[in-house]
Amino acid sequence: MSMYCENCYRLVESDPCPHCGSAVREAEPRDSCFLTEQGYVQATILADILTQNRIPYMTKMRSIKGCGPIMMGNRLFYVPYQLLKDAQNVVEELFYTHEEEGGNDQPVEGMLKSDGAEVFEPDEIDELPDSFVPEKMDLDELNRFKKKLAATLKALKVQERVNRERMDLLRDLIDETDFAIDDMS
Repeated sequence: MSMYCENCYRLVESDPCPHCGSAVREAEPRDSCFLTEQGYVQATILADILTQNRIPYMTKMRSIKGCGPIMMGNRLFYVPYQLLKDAQNVVEELFYTHEEEGGNDQPVEGMLKSDGAEVFEPDEIDELPDSFVPEKMDLDELNRFKKKLAATLKALKVQERVNRERMDLLRDLIDETDFAIDDMS
């Protein structure tokens, strides 16, 4: 059974809290519970999605010692205990990573095969408009071709999401660095 730490707002399995050392108690429905920490861009998106799902939340800005709160910094999200599972599902759907699948998928360069389905290689994709002649294919060939197209599109979407997250992270770090440089100048 999870216990609630009033000091760091986390659900924990032991007393005292392993994060801050405070005493814990049983969680109550209205307790604000730590949900996640996200960078500026991801936090903006998450805030919008939580609002759309009618999940109330609070945020706290993470700051760098000596610099005060940085507007583009990370945000800590807190939601009522009674809605924590719903909010965790939103986060899980929104910020999917391969690591959450138990480590079976290893990051690789090139195309990722999502479900074992065959996918087109990058150079094959470039040649598709010139090589696709549906009139010369029977129904089975067209169905296999469509399945391969769909698997390739799915793999590209996964790569796009991973790259977008990396780009957002790099932008956040550039902004944080700019703020730190400005404060030190």
